[in-house]
Amino acid sequence: MSVIDLIPGVSTLKLVGVGIGAAAIGGAAVMAWAVFSYGPDQYTAGGREKAAELDAATINAAKDLANAAEANRLARRVCLDTGGVFDFAAGQCQR
Repeated sequence: MSVIDLIPGVSTLKLVGVGIGAAAIGGAAVMAWAVFSYGPDQYTAGGREKAAELDAATINAAKDLANAAEANRLARRVCLDTGGVFDFAAGQCQR
Protein backbone atom coordinates (compact mmCIF):
# COMPACT_ATOMS: atom_id res chain seq x y z
CA MET A 1 0.00 0.00 0.00
CA SER A 2 1.42 3.36 -1.02
CA VAL A 3 0.77 6.89 0.19
CA ILE A 4 -1.40 7.62 -2.86
CA ASP A 5 -3.79 4.84 -1.84
CA LEU A 6 -4.34 6.54 1.51
CA ILE A 7 -5.75 9.74 -0.07
CA PRO A 8 -9.27 9.14 -1.41
CA GLY A 9 -9.98 10.31 -4.98
CA VAL A 10 -6.31 10.74 -5.92
CA SER A 11 -4.76 8.63 -8.61
CA THR A 12 -1.31 8.50 -10.10
CA LEU A 13 -2.63 9.92 -13.37
CA LYS A 14 -4.07 12.96 -11.59
CA LEU A 15 -0.75 13.59 -9.85
CA VAL A 16 1.12 13.37 -13.15
CA GLY A 17 -1.30 15.87 -14.70
CA VAL A 18 -0.85 18.30 -11.82
CA GLY A 19 2.94 17.96 -12.11
CA ILE A 20 2.88 18.70 -15.85
CA GLY A 21 0.60 21.71 -15.29
CA ALA A 22 2.85 23.08 -12.54
CA ALA A 23 5.92 22.66 -14.76
CA ALA A 24 4.19 24.50 -17.62
CA ILE A 25 3.19 27.41 -15.37
CA GLY A 26 6.69 27.60 -13.89
CA GLY A 27 8.28 27.53 -17.34
CA ALA A 28 5.98 30.28 -18.59
CA ALA A 29 6.87 32.42 -15.56
CA VAL A 30 10.61 31.99 -16.18
CA MET A 31 10.22 32.84 -19.88
CA ALA A 32 8.18 35.97 -19.08
CA TRP A 33 10.82 37.09 -16.58
CA ALA A 34 13.61 36.57 -19.13
CA VAL A 35 11.80 38.46 -21.90
CA PHE A 36 10.93 41.43 -19.72
CA SER A 37 14.35 41.54 -18.06
CA TYR A 38 16.57 41.20 -21.09
CA GLY A 39 14.39 41.87 -24.12
CA PRO A 40 13.58 45.39 -25.34
CA ASP A 41 15.97 47.46 -23.22
CA GLN A 42 19.01 45.39 -24.08
CA TYR A 43 18.08 45.50 -27.76
CA THR A 44 17.87 49.31 -27.82
CA ALA A 45 21.03 49.67 -25.73
CA GLY A 46 22.92 47.51 -28.20
CA GLY A 47 21.59 49.58 -31.09
CA ARG A 48 22.71 52.84 -29.48
CA GLU A 49 26.15 51.39 -28.79
CA LYS A 50 26.55 50.19 -32.37
CA ALA A 51 25.41 53.56 -33.75
CA ALA A 52 27.99 55.36 -31.60
CA GLU A 53 30.68 52.96 -32.78
CA LEU A 54 29.80 53.58 -36.43
CA ASP A 55 29.73 57.36 -35.90
CA ALA A 56 33.20 57.21 -34.35
CA ALA A 57 34.47 55.15 -37.30
CA THR A 58 33.01 57.70 -39.74
CA ILE A 59 34.68 60.58 -37.91
CA ASN A 60 38.02 58.75 -37.93
CA ALA A 61 37.64 58.03 -41.65
CA ALA A 62 36.93 61.71 -42.34
CA LYS A 63 40.11 62.72 -40.52
CA ASP A 64 42.20 60.37 -42.64
CA LEU A 65 41.01 61.70 -46.00
CA ALA A 66 43.69 63.06 -48.31
CA ASN A 67 42.04 66.19 -49.70
CA ALA A 68 39.00 68.43 -49.45
CA ALA A 69 37.21 66.77 -52.39
CA GLU A 70 37.23 63.40 -50.66
CA ALA A 71 36.08 64.98 -47.40
CA ASN A 72 33.20 66.71 -49.22
CA ARG A 73 32.26 63.43 -50.96
CA LEU A 74 32.14 61.62 -47.61
CA ALA A 75 30.08 64.40 -46.02
CA ARG A 76 27.60 64.21 -48.93
CA ARG A 77 27.35 60.42 -48.67
CA VAL A 78 26.76 60.53 -44.91
CA CYS A 79 24.16 63.27 -45.36
CA LEU A 80 22.23 61.29 -47.98
CA ASP A 81 22.44 58.05 -45.97
CA THR A 82 20.94 59.73 -42.91
CA GLY A 83 18.06 61.25 -44.88
CA GLY A 84 19.32 64.79 -45.31
CA VAL A 85 19.76 67.03 -48.35
CA PHE A 86 23.29 68.20 -49.09
CA ASP A 87 23.66 71.93 -49.83
CA PHE A 88 26.57 72.18 -52.25
CA ALA A 89 26.88 75.97 -51.95
CA ALA A 90 27.28 75.87 -48.18
CA GLY A 91 28.95 72.46 -48.07
CA GLN A 92 26.60 71.36 -45.27
CA CYS A 93 23.83 68.86 -44.72
CA GLN A 94 20.31 70.25 -44.39
CA ARG A 95 17.95 68.11 -42.29
